[in-house]
Amino acid sequence: MAVIVKGEITITKGFNHWKAMVFSQEEKMAEMGMQFLFAGTEKNDPTKLHTVIKFESAEAMQAFSADKELTETHQASRCGYREWCYDPNIRRLLH
Repeated sequence: MAVIVKGEITITKGFNHWKAMVFSQEEKMAEMGMQFLFAGTEKNDPTKLHTVIKFESAEAMQAFSADKELTETHQASRCGYREWCYDPNIRRLLH
């Protein structure tokens, strides 16, 4: 069963920097069963990034969270991830 995760992230180097980091890892994320459905910043605060990510399964989501290489890439890019939230209401839309 697919899982949808809504992310609310503070980025410190701008959307283009964050997007370049994501595209650099696109192949690996696809192999893990992860796909961005939406990503965008708030109009009045470009440091507030909102994402919606689809994982093929809960196991894919856990694999992503546990992947040390992706974590190191995110930290090295200093994109400034601050907060993720899981919204079970969004998940229900796939059923």
